[in-house]
Amino acid sequence: MVAVGTPPHEERLRHGHDHDIAVSAVSELRSVLPFDAVQLLRHEPRRSEIREVLRIGYDPASAWALQHLFVQKYRLGFTRALSPDDGLPPAISSVRPEFRDDFVESSIFRDHLRAGGYRDGMSMELFLRGEYVGIAHFSARQSPSFTEESRRAAASVRGLLAALVMERRGGPLEPDAEARPGWVWYAFPGSPGAAPLSAEQADAPAFLESPAFHEHLEQFRATGLQSTRHLWASDRRLFQVEIRVLADPREILVGVAPAEPSDHHRLSLQELRVLSLLCAGNDDAAIGRRLQLSRRTVESHLLNARRKLGASNRVEAAVRAIVTASYLPDPVLCPVHSVLRTFAAPSAPAS
Repeated sequence: MVAVGTPPHEERLRHGHDHDIAVSAVSELRSVLPFDAVQLLRHEPRRSEIREVLRIGYDPASAWALQHLFVQKYRLGFTRALSPDDGLPPAISSVRPEFRDDFVESSIFRDHLRAGGYRDGMSMELFLRGEYVGIAHFSARQSPSFTEESRRAAASVRGLLAALVMERRGGPLEPDAEARPGWVWYAFPGSPGAAPLSAEQADAPAFLESPAFHEHLEQFRATGLQSTRHLWASDRRLFQVEIRVLADPREILVGVAPAEPSDHHRLSLQELRVLSLLCAGNDDAAIGRRLQLSRRTVESHLLNARRKLGASNRVEAAVRAIVTASYLPDPVLCPVHSVLRTFAAPSAPAS
């Protein structure tokens, strides 16, 4: 393991990643939504203004078409028109044939998205405190990708995406954004395990050298993911952890920063453990067995977690926990692949 201070230039990271928290949060949606590209738009119809605030994956032509042509073709309220039965974000693979045929024959899809290799797409109107603020577009190279389960997961984080749209004041986020302050980065070599800490690394968190964390890194490598963010507990302290794949898939970069209560919705350590097992697909009885807790105690922890996350149900709580990196993987109780089990590694974005 080698301390590297701040991450190397983004060209060393497969597909490139933005250090900005917004990009990190949206990238984590790939854990629950099988998309290859996403665009967030701030839309003010009364002022005839629409501004791109975040883009991952889309080439400029496709992004331009979604930003300018989509709002001309589909006015505010398109969800009710295209998904009258369930009210979920409409997707190419889910809408009625007449709507699907109309869209795939449009210039948006025919001349731009299809040329970019996309076969399925989903668009979601964003509301914050009841006010319409913009649109989120998702595209995938596999079809069908946006199943009812994926569309429900997207709907459950509508508020999070709306908040990101409103919080971003500048233009599109660029890949050369500065590293987040307070983070220290460590490079792990391609061979399993890590070299002993050198003298200048003596203050590195001890868990980086633990067998449990080394096993976690091996499990991460096996997922095929390019990056992931989560929490890690050590000596009853919580750390934020980000793992990224370098040019060689065996070489990875690990970023570590102390976790403040606000970084994980003020969830307690036990609430985080219970919530993480929920994210991994366990029911209350299984969670209780694994943590040696009564079912009533599990239910109490989950209720508290939902309240702190602002989630109306368990699915929404799990999605918010994954998207905001508020979960605790464990190589035995909660392997990272079990939490991110719906993920399919995306193809490289179009250049």
